[in-house]
Amino acid sequence: MRNRRLIGLGLVALMEAGCGSASSPMAPSPVANGQACRTFATQWTETFTFGQPATATASFDSANRVYSETAPGTSTVVRRTIYQSVGDFIDEPAVMGRILAARRESCATPACVGGFGQVDVYTYDQQRRLAARDSQAGGFTISRETYSGWDTQGRPVTGTRSQSGLCTLPIVLTYDDARRTVTTEPGQTTNILCLSLAFASAQTFDADGNLINDTGSGGGTSTTTTRTITGTDRICK
Repeated sequence: MRNRRLIGLGLVALMEAGCGSASSPMAPSPVANGQACRTFATQWTETFTFGQPATATASFDSANRVYSETAPGTSTVVRRTIYQSVGDFIDEPAVMGRILAARRESCATPACVGGFGQVDVYTYDQQRRLAARDSQAGGFTISRETYSGWDTQGRPVTGTRSQSGLCTLPIVLTYDDARRTVTTEPGQTTNILCLSLAFASAQTFDADGNLINDTGSGGGTSTTTTRTITGTDRICK
């Protein structure tokens, strides 16, 4: 009887040790290819396919782990990228085209308070590979990208883009490390319900992971935004 009781206590201890992850999810594995410091853009001139060039600025708030961007020609914050840690912000550009952010907010009001701006929420697997991106507005999911294949550096290469109950398209992501460009291409469709999902994109980054060229195309039209960086800051772990 005593041996049974000791075995029972041992099993309880093992169960308690294992059940810790139920109430507090296991932390993701450390990010490979990290770096000690990051140089990030704080000012740039933005040139559009349509319109005149304008200057925009950005800053990083270490306490709240937020990278904020202002609208070109103004001091109004229009986009915020929020990270789980300062380390994620620093490590992100170590692998070209990798995303380590928790969420990205395109703000509809000054300082991103209220309004119905778009929010991209990122989900990761236990290897810190991007598993899904939900695009939301007003608390509702507009579309979702779910990734099912990754390259050797943990970047998604295949997946689907969908609107719940309406349409699902396959997507393919390619990475040109020499030109530091990420391209996302959706599958072809003739379904009118899928047209809002059938947009392609190509983004080019500099050596520090700053976006310098962004081209989007869909419905037979294409627009490009080019950034010429004129100011930077540096943060280290």
